[in-house]
Parts: sequence; C-alpha cells; structure tokens
Amino acid sequence: MKDATLRSVTQKRGSPSRGRLSPGSRTGEAPKRIMWLSGPAGTGKTAIAGTVAETCKKDGTLAASFFFSSFSGSENRYSKRCFIATLTSHLAEHEALHGFKAQVHKSIEQNPAFFHRRLREQAESLILAPLRSIRKPCGTASWPTGIIIDGLDEVKAQQFANGRRTNREDEDDQLEILDALFTLVTDPAFPFRIFISSRPEHIIEDFFLSTAHDSTLKLFLDSKYDPDADITRFLEAKFAAVRRRCGISDHSWPGMAVLDRIVEMSSGQFIVPAVIMRWLEGGVPQEQLEEVLKLEGVGTGPKNPFATLDAVYRYILGRAHNPEHDPHLVVKWILCITASTRREMPGFPSNPPSTQFWRQFLEDKTGELNYRMAPIASLIAVPPADGGSSRITIYHKSLADFLYSRTRCEHLYVKKGDYESFCADRIALVLKNKGPVVPLSTPTSDLPIFPKRV
Repeated sequence: MKDATLRSVTQKRGSPSRGRLSPGSRTGEAPKRIMWLSGPAGTGKTAIAGTVAETCKKDGTLAASFFFSSFSGSENRYSKRCFIATLTSHLAEHEALHGFKAQVHKSIEQNPAFFHRRLREQAESLILAPLRSIRKPCGTASWPTGIIIDGLDEVKAQQFANGRRTNREDEDDQLEILDALFTLVTDPAFPFRIFISSRPEHIIEDFFLSTAHDSTLKLFLDSKYDPDADITRFLEAKFAAVRRRCGISDHSWPGMAVLDRIVEMSSGQFIVPAVIMRWLEGGVPQEQLEEVLKLEGVGTGPKNPFATLDAVYRYILGRAHNPEHDPHLVVKWILCITASTRREMPGFPSNPPSTQFWRQFLEDKTGELNYRMAPIASLIAVPPADGGSSRITIYHKSLADFLYSRTRCEHLYVKKGDYESFCADRIALVLKNKGPVVPLSTPTSDLPIFPKRV
C-alpha cells in the first residue's frame, strides 16, 4: 500500500503512469492528480500518510503537508483557517522553488486582506499566482512532486459567536478545502500531486465520486490490500524497540505465534496493535502482554472488526482509579474533555482547555486527575502538574466513537445527559465556592468563571 501511494504521489506530471489505475481508467489516460485513501476508523490511514510524508521528505519529493486533528489543542490543527497559509509556507521553504517566497511576499504586500477570504481565493493569490511567475524562468524538473493531507474528516468549523455549531457547518468547511484543492490541481500552473486521507464520510465521498471523479485515484483500505502484512511489520519493529528499552535478551520474544495472534485479533484494524503496544509501555511488558492475550471476545474476525478494539478499550478503562461511589467517574471526565475538544459543550472556551483548567474543574483533591487516569495512559496522555498550558492528548478518535456507543461500551456507557449533568454540577460547585475546589496556584485564562477566591 505504501509503495503504491509513493509511486502515485512522487510521479512527475506528464510521465507515464505506473501506479494502480482507478476503476474504469484505461492505459494511456492522463494520470490522476489526486489520490484519496479512505477506510474505517483504525485502519492505519494516518500511519500511512505519516510514513509517506517522511519518505517523501527524505528524498526531496515532499512539497507540503497538513495533518488535521480534531483532538488537537490548537485550532490551527482542526480548522481551515491556516490550511492554505501552511501549504504556502512549506512550498516557500523548499529550495528548488526559486523565487516562490519572494512572489508570495509580493502577493501579501499587494493584498493582505485575502487571508480573510475563502480558501479558493487564498489558493489563487498565495500559490497559483506565485507558481505562474516562477514556472517558466526556473523550470520544474527539480521541483518536489507531492502534497500530503491527512484527516480531512476531522476538520471542524470555527467557533461562532453564539457558541453553537452543527455537522453541516463542519461539512461546509471540509467542502471548501476540497474545492480549493480541486482548483489547484486543475490549474496548468500547479505541478503537484495531492494525497488525501480521510474516513469515507458521505460529503467527502460524494465530492470524489462527482466533482473530482476524473482527477481522483481512489483507494479503500480493506482486506484486499493485506493489512495483516503491514500490521506484522509494525509489531516486529515495536517489539524490537521494547526489547531494547527493557533489556530483554531473548530476541525471539514474544515469538511468531504471539505476533500472529495479535494480527488475528486486529481484524485489519491498525489501531488495535497501536493501543496494545502503548499498553505494554505501562508496566512489565511480559505481564502486560499476558493480560491482553487473556481478554475475552477478541479475534472474532470480520463479523465485528471492532470486537478486539472494544475489548481492549473496556479492559484498559476498567483499570482506571474510579472512586467507589462513582465507578463511571473517569469515563465522565473523558466525555467532558472530548465534548469540549469537539466544541460541543456550551459555555466552554472556543479552544480546547489546558490541562491546568481540567485540574481545577475536575479535581476534589490535588493530584487527583493524574492519579485516576494513570492506568489509562495508553489511551490518554495527561501532562505533569508543571506542564503549564499543555493540553490533554487523546491518542485516537476511535476512543470517542467507542464511548458514544452503548452497544460497544456495554457496562461503561454513560448517557449524554448524565455527563452533561456532571459538568453542570461542577460548574455550580465552582460558582458556589467562588472558585475551584482545589485552589488555583496560578491564574488561568481558560474560563472566566475561575477567578481566585476572595
């Protein structure tokens, strides 16, 4: 899969196509300018995009990249706002594009207001116009060839004044990005190929099947692309790293039988071995691995490809340090964090709050957040207390998908109304106390309801 993607991305414009042809294409047709890699959650799309980007950067063929993340602490990573500007910046840094940076500066000086215009207009002024100016004088033989864009389905609409948003608004921004990219690839001045990865959301799939149909090579990650081979290579590399880090002298550990077992458990879902390997880092690797292999309901095959992932999630979340009076407390915390990260919590900051904010909002005792979440560090990273303005990291979007599904969560499921009531109770407690339960050591600007006590 990675090799086919690399061939498509790095192929020079106008050269014979040696990559896989999309359905219905014929030998001799103009090669596709866009490759869309799609597949369900956890199938390794981001891993492939990251590997291709790293490989292209090493050999000088990467022109630009952008990795969207709906759980990023920075709005620049989940909104359209900096998308074209970031691609432009990457192009300007490439040594082969002589004169491009100067032309970009010229465009900005002439019309600085276009940063507030639609992405198509930004693409015209910041990318296409400079490319037209330098294309003939310097030629394109030494230019990079590929642009990598990952996580298009994770684009979120920017926060509106009333704090409300809908899926339709997110889709509008996703379509605006696609429209700008299509404008680029259909312009003769634009020599680059674009690799895009995303989940097969309806609005995105419809765009590639209609507007950009003739320009797009479509690849869907399913069993015919043999994910098992890639998962095996991933596991071999990760276990080798564990052996080096932990001083395990037995180079055959854990053995091919165990690798095959994990591959079978994964059912083609790349996220499963990724979570398992992070879990191994939380204790004695051999003991951690034994616990995973004992899980019930794993390796159920194609009938339920998420069965193993769900079992792993339930097992790890079950290890959280919940108090006796509320066995769902940590899940409620996670749901509050994910809801605010997805901008679904009215009254919360437009940007995802810092870890310091969550300590003040959730804790009844100093250090409670780190203590209760320590056993689930393979799913969520909580920065240390001196982490400043750093933010909590949820490693994969599939955790939120799991928590929102009653059938997948089983006994861990918390209804939306319950965690929203929990958040409301915490806000009421802060207001009653004129500050958080755990006093602030330093002021926070995340939310105005957190003044110092008076």
